[in-house]
Amino acid sequence: GTSEPKPESMEFYEQRQIVTASQRWSLEVWADPEFGSSASLLAQTQVLAIGVAISSAMALAGGAWAYFRRRLAGASFELEYARTLATTDHLTGLLNRQGLIDAARQRPRDEEATLFFVDLDGFKSINDERGHEAGDAMLAGVAKALRNSFRHGDLVSRLGGDEFVVYAAGRSFGQRTRTTADKVVDRIGAIDPNISCSLGISYRPAGDQSDVQELLRLADEAMYQAKRGGGDRYAVNGR
Repeated sequence: GTSEPKPESMEFYEQRQIVTASQRWSLEVWADPEFGSSASLLAQTQVLAIGVAISSAMALAGGAWAYFRRRLAGASFELEYARTLATTDHLTGLLNRQGLIDAARQRPRDEEATLFFVDLDGFKSINDERGHEAGDAMLAGVAKALRNSFRHGDLVSRLGGDEFVVYAAGRSFGQRTRTTADKVVDRIGAIDPNISCSLGISYRPAGDQSDVQELLRLADEAMYQAKRGGGDRYAVNGR
């Protein structure tokens, strides 16, 4: 800005340029004999210059920290988005195989659980005769039927192709499980008269340390047992 007029008793001493990371400051130093020597005033201007530089650096650091926080939040969002993509089936919005395994392994290893393995019967003919768009619509319908057949907290997934798996934690094996299995077979069969499903079931009692991969293997065996029986039915491993 414009310099203020100085009292006649003060003499111009020097002009200093203070350059900081973001600004250039112009500082005029006037000496008044009544308040000390010019050397003392020079020392005071040096202190002032340091103060200006520190204030400017702090302001700059504040802006850098705000920028860093924005970038960190963006990176966290991108990481979570990438993780979601890696564990979600893009067609149905269900968990994929890796998403199912990761989610199941986050639960207590020895909790009681029942696993349902669904494989569609006659699905290949849908793709061959009606095209892949019709096949995709069929898979989306199966995903919806499974969501509507299980509890909110159960892990519903598509392993790939026409294979689906549901991990139901805390579910004991009994009539309720059989009722759910019948409901799944009926609902999938109602989607289209040309398809049905073979459903395999495995069960882990409380205290058992079997991993979800072992439950998948046992349910897969039971599913093939149901398919050998003609499909449109369920089978339970070991029962």
